[in-house]
Amino acid sequence: MPRTPGNTLALIADLLARAEGGTTQAERDLALSRAQKEAARHGIDLAEAAYERARRGVPMEPEERRIVIGERGAAGLKTLSEFFVRICQVNDIHCLISTSGDTVFAHGMATDIDTAEMLYASLVVQNDVACEEWLATGEYRRQAAGARVWSAARGRYVPAKPHRGVARRNFTRGFVVRVVELLHEAKAQAGEEAEREARASGRPDAVTTTALALRAKSAAVESFHRDVLRERGIRSSWRGDRAADRSIDPSAWRAGHTAGGRADLDRRGTRGLPGGGAPRR
Repeated sequence: MPRTPGNTLALIADLLARAEGGTTQAERDLALSRAQKEAARHGIDLAEAAYERARRGVPMEPEERRIVIGERGAAGLKTLSEFFVRICQVNDIHCLISTSGDTVFAHGMATDIDTAEMLYASLVVQNDVACEEWLATGEYRRQAAGARVWSAARGRYVPAKPHRGVARRNFTRGFVVRVVELLHEAKAQAGEEAEREARASGRPDAVTTTALALRAKSAAVESFHRDVLRERGIRSSWRGDRAADRSIDPSAWRAGHTAGGRADLDRRGTRGLPGGGAPRR
């Protein structure tokens, strides 16, 4: 049966649900790999189809989608916004972020944004679970014992105090770094597989067409994003959660990075975006 955007997204969702019930790490890792590759290959297939339509006079049409990350004023919103943005970047999506971090405006192809929302809704739950398990070990308190940090107010080094919020934020940042590494690896593998299939198809222009399609999609999204910035008079870009940069807890970051390496990108999230990851426009 031909692959369509609908049944491909359904397959990714099924993989997420299947991985959630995996009984071994090997099963979860296999489901993760499959979901990542399916998502990346899905983007390639759709880019090729859109490129073919563009050659016939139907332009590619990126869109803006408003994503609500959480309620304004809630703790950790900027860290979660960065989480979502990093996933978007892997999927050829540009973003604008509200000052408070409660809302992200994603600019990209509709199906790419669908994929990013699905991945985020799953991963943010996995991060929460892994972080709570790590915090319960008390490791962040042991790491602070005997450590000293610089106090600008006092002009000297003072004993470090364990801070659960700082530990949580840095755990998440480490988790995000590792997950994004895995997403990039899966995207590269999907690209290599697409190239091999193109070469095996016997069409001499197949490989070139795939490359041109991906380049055309990227250019269309970039142009759309620039137009939005110009229309709204936006001149600066968000530089991430700088509060997290000032409050580094290395042990939390390392723990999050390790947990990110075990993440199941096929596991369906039950929290995360409002409505369990349903698209919000």
